Order: sequence, then C-alpha cells, then structure tokens
Amino acid sequence: MRTFDRFAGTCAILVGVGGLIYGILFGAIVLGASRPVAVTWLTLGLVGALLATPVSVALYYRLRDIDRGFALLALLVGLAAALGQFENSALGLGGALTPAIGSRGAPADPFGAFRFGLAGVALFLVGWLAVRGGALPRGLGYLAEAGGILLALVYLGRLTGVIDPATRITVLPPVLYGVVVHPVFYVWLGLVLRRTAATDRRDQQSEHHLPSSG
Repeated sequence: MRTFDRFAGTCAILVGVGGLIYGILFGAIVLGASRPVAVTWLTLGLVGALLATPVSVALYYRLRDIDRGFALLALLVGLAAALGQFENSALGLGGALTPAIGSRGAPADPFGAFRFGLAGVALFLVGWLAVRGGALPRGLGYLAEAGGILLALVYLGRLTGVIDPATRITVLPPVLYGVVVHPVFYVWLGLVLRRTAATDRRDQQSEHHLPSSG
C-alpha cells in the first residue's frame, strides 16, 4: 500500500491545487469571463474527477478498520460523485468545444445532485469516521465534516433556486468551499498519505537491518 498511498497522496494534492484554481475560475465565470476560461474550468473539473478516484480508494483502506460498512459506503458514494462530476464536465466541455453537438442534449446533473449532494454525503462520512477512529488527524476529520455540510447546503441552494449564478452574492457558499475548504482538505490529506507512506517505508527498511536473534 505504500506505493499506492504515495500515488493517492500526490493525486490528493493535485485535486486540492486544481480545486483552488477551479474555484477561482468559477468566480471569474460568474463575473463574465471569456470562453477560454470556461473551457479551462471544465477541463479542470474533468481531470479533478479522475484524480479523486484513487483518493477515495485510499481513504477506504485508511478508514475500513474503524467501520468497514460506513467506509465502503463513503467509497461508493464518493465514486458516484466523482462520476457525476466527470460526466457533467465532459458534457459541458463538449458543448463548449462543439456547440452544435453539445446543444442537442440536456446538461447532466443540472442541480448538482452528484457533484454537491453525493459529494457532501461522502465527505461527511469520511470526516465522521476520521473523528471517530483517529485514522486521520482529528482536525482533518472536522474539516471534512464541515465541507460535507457545506456541499449539502450548496446542493439544497441549487435545488431550490436560492443559489443562482445570476445573483452573485448567492454563489459565496460554493466559492467558499472551492477556494478554502476543498484545497485545504485535499492538500492536507495528500501530505498525510505521503508522510505515512514514507514512514512505513522507513520502518520496513529498519526491520530489514535488524540483527537476527539466532
């Protein structure tokens, strides 16, 4: 698992940094940014969804000893949320690059049931398990719980029409998550995974160099 933890940790850091840029670009789009900015934003969403999948798997292995059932539930819901993000970004990107084709179908996940609703559930479960079992830093667990609640509120705001990009002040919750909670959580998580992998490697190397009792 050391190699995978390092890989997942690197992916988590990239998701965090990419999420920060994603959130900034979203704010620029709300302010009326040009089409290339929207294309970059959608591309980041597409790549971020792919990078989030190994992070979800690493979290499952880290949290399964606390409660295997809830850890598996967090994994499945998290993967579904990543798939929703991927499909939404892919269709949006296709529509931006090829408008004639992209305009033929309805947008995927228009209210963010996957991107915000399910993602919030998965993130809250991760935080709850982390706080409950100590497999991750407690502060990281509390941040995940707060992020999960914020994502759920964003989904409810989109569903009820309270959050509307046309009314700029209402997009503060998704921007807050995108430029603060998301990047801090994923970069922190990535550093934890990579540090743990490095520690495990040093411990194994030490064991190999111990003198035999015989």
